[in-house]
Amino acid sequence: MQKAWNVAITIIALTLIAAAPMVMKTPGSRDKVAPEQHADPPVAPAPNVDPHVDPPVAPAQQVDPPVAPAQQVDPPVGPAQHVDPPVAPPPTATRPVGIDVPITPPRILSSDRAKIVNAWQDQLDGIWVQVFAGCIPGNQAQGVVWVVEEPPGGTKIHAYKTAEPAGCVRIVAADGPRLSLKATDGRAFIFDVATQEFRA
Repeated sequence: MQKAWNVAITIIALTLIAAAPMVMKTPGSRDKVAPEQHADPPVAPAPNVDPHVDPPVAPAQQVDPPVAPAQQVDPPVGPAQHVDPPVAPPPTATRPVGIDVPITPPRILSSDRAKIVNAWQDQLDGIWVQVFAGCIPGNQAQGVVWVVEEPPGGTKIHAYKTAEPAGCVRIVAADGPRLSLKATDGRAFIFDVATQEFRA
């Protein structure tokens, strides 16, 4: 048993000696501790690269060329065309219309040829028409209407006698171109200006 303990103590002592730093002694100097040696980490071996093989090249990226801004192009201008301005129709003279309007009869209806009681005026189909009512100066028992038309080509005059002698006639009413006449003795007549005839 004593022998086993001696062996164990010896092993422990050797272990402590191995773990202690090495001390170098020189004559006349203090104990020195050997400097700690720094070890570089292991370096991995370089990959085996063939010097005769070109390194891999990354694929080229496609880059669109810059786009210039669109330029505005005016359309071609043709030669100027001459356009005549619209011609306005000649102004139509303003005239009073209806019965008993101030109308000057034409010269042919002078007082020695016609006794005019009153008149009517209006436009029919764009033509001015005047109707003068009365009688004949030398025979005032005969009623007469004179129709005066004023087309572009000139003035036209027509005379129409009443169917029966009843004296001078007067225009008393108008329904469009239909004129109501009343004679001196009270009889009534209808004259249609559009057809230029007496109606029953």
